[in-house]
Amino acid sequence: VILPDGQLEGVTRFQFSDKKLTAMIYAQSITYEQGDNWVMRDIQQTFVNPERINSTQADVMNWQTDLRPETLGIVSLKPEDLNIKGLKDYSDYLRENGLNSTRYELAYWKKLMQPIAVAVMMFLALSFISGPMRSTPIGTRIVIGLVVGFAFNMLSNIFGPVSLVYEMPPMLAAGFPVALFAAIAVMLMRRAR
Repeated sequence: VILPDGQLEGVTRFQFSDKKLTAMIYAQSITYEQGDNWVMRDIQQTFVNPERINSTQADVMNWQTDLRPETLGIVSLKPEDLNIKGLKDYSDYLRENGLNSTRYELAYWKKLMQPIAVAVMMFLALSFISGPMRSTPIGTRIVIGLVVGFAFNMLSNIFGPVSLVYEMPPMLAAGFPVALFAAIAVMLMRRAR
C-alpha cells in the first residue's frame, strides 16, 4: 500500500540470482530517506537455498535503490493522465530496469502527435470547405465532418491497443492515424484543383 506521505506498508521484495529465487523480504513499513535510501521496519526475511530455507527477523534494515517516491506515485496513474515529461521519464525507467514500457511509450507518442493531429483535422476540414464538397449543402458537410472526426477518434483509440498486442513500434502506432488522415486531406485538396 502506498500512503499519501510516500510511506509504503506491507511490502514484499523478491531477490533473484540466475533467474532463481534466493530471498523474500517482507517489511511492515518502508519510508524514504535522502540519497536513494529506504528504511525498512519490522522485517521478516526468508532465504532460499537448494538445501534449505532459513527465516530471520529484524527491526530495521536499509535498502539502497534508485526507486524514488515520485516513481511510485506514477505507478498509480494511468499513462494517459501523465504529462509528456512524466511519460518519458517513467518509460525510460521501465526500459532501464528491463520492464515493458510500450504502454507508456504509446501514450508519450500520442501526446506528442496531438498538435499534429489537430493541424491535420483542421486541414481536412478546410478540404471539406474548399475541396470537392464545396457545392454540397452545409448540413451534409457537417454530418460528414462529424463522421470523419468520429472515425479518426475511433481509429486512434483502437489502433493503439492493437499495436500493443502485435508489438508494433509505439511511434508508428500513434502516427499511423494522423498520417492516414493527412493523406486523405491532401487527396481531397488535390481533387479540388
